[in-house]
Amino acid sequence: MQTAVVGKNGYLTYRIDLEDFPANAWGLAYFAEIGLAPNQTRKFKLVIPGKPEFSKPTVDVEENAQGKYRLYEPGYTNVPLPFVFSFGFKKTIDSSEGPISNAMEIYKYVQITTGSQDAY
Repeated sequence: MQTAVVGKNGYLTYRIDLEDFPANAWGLAYFAEIGLAPNQTRKFKLVIPGKPEFSKPTVDVEENAQGKYRLYEPGYTNVPLPFVFSFGFKKTIDSSEGPISNAMEIYKYVQITTGSQDAY
């Protein structure tokens, strides 16, 4: 979490090939604000093409994070994801700095069977 990718020109994009998808998943992102000057702001939104309902919340790491290292961990549960997942983070109008990303995790939901379905 001590390093991060910072978007240039106010945008940071990703394209991920997800093995064994499409499927429902749980997605988490990790943001740690470790180098923002007092007069700077960093606010951005998640942008998933074709899914504007996920772009409503604004990520403001400094405002939402707790503790010394200001780590913020937003996520979505039970999200349908395609095999090729494209998304990005876009700077808001009132932000002085571009989006930042430290890490991401995507977990696929799988059905677990415990053997026989016979009742005793």
